[in-house]
Amino acid sequence: GTPTVAGSFTFTITATDVNNCQGSRQYTIVIAGVCPVITVNPLTLPNGALLTPYNQTISATGGTAPYILALTQGTLPNGLLFNPATGMITGTPTVAGSFTFTITATDVNNCPGSRQYTIVIAAVCPVITVNPLTLPNGILQTPYSQTVSATGGTAPYRFAVSSGTLPVGLSLNATTGVISGTPTVAAQSNFTISATDANNCVGTRSFALQFTAPAVISAIPTLSQWGLILLALLMAAISWPALAHRSAP
Repeated sequence: GTPTVAGSFTFTITATDVNNCQGSRQYTIVIAGVCPVITVNPLTLPNGALLTPYNQTISATGGTAPYILALTQGTLPNGLLFNPATGMITGTPTVAGSFTFTITATDVNNCPGSRQYTIVIAAVCPVITVNPLTLPNGILQTPYSQTVSATGGTAPYRFAVSSGTLPVGLSLNATTGVISGTPTVAAQSNFTISATDANNCVGTRSFALQFTAPAVISAIPTLSQWGLILLALLMAAISWPALAHRSAP
């Protein structure tokens, strides 16, 4: 005949001769199922956004319900969970990036179907402000130290010179944001500092920093009131003989 149901079937055959003597043997026949095409739906899943609630449902068609759903390969975005009973993917993404995974649906006849998905979690970045608005200028060969900070994002921040160069002799601490050192060249430097937060959101600010040579102050001696009087008397004494000589007949 033609099997109409897939599965494993166990039965016993007994043989009886003319003297009513018997012998038996047990048999097992497995009828393999010719599985239909099981389709996991939907075709694609929508992308998500960082820190924004996400909710999508996976289902299956083509086989015999109910289906058993499972995450069989890859990983969901951080913060999302898959419910095998309902097929729902829910949660709030906590990390931006691209995530690839496979969902498999198995029907009651153990016929499987799978689909691979990729979800991109975009970073919806806040405005990150780099502080201060300006940096104070300095004096050549004089130690310099100023701190750059950031607000508006998620700490910790990483600081970097994204364009231009710091004045010769200065360096930037990527963790603390401290610009420090002793400038060795009297010139103006133009540069941009970037601050990248824990979610890879970036803020920048441009600075102009000028270092000048120290001013040279000339010491001019001054005379007291009595010193001026003595100087006047001395000059009069020096000039008196000359005046007397000119006035003689």
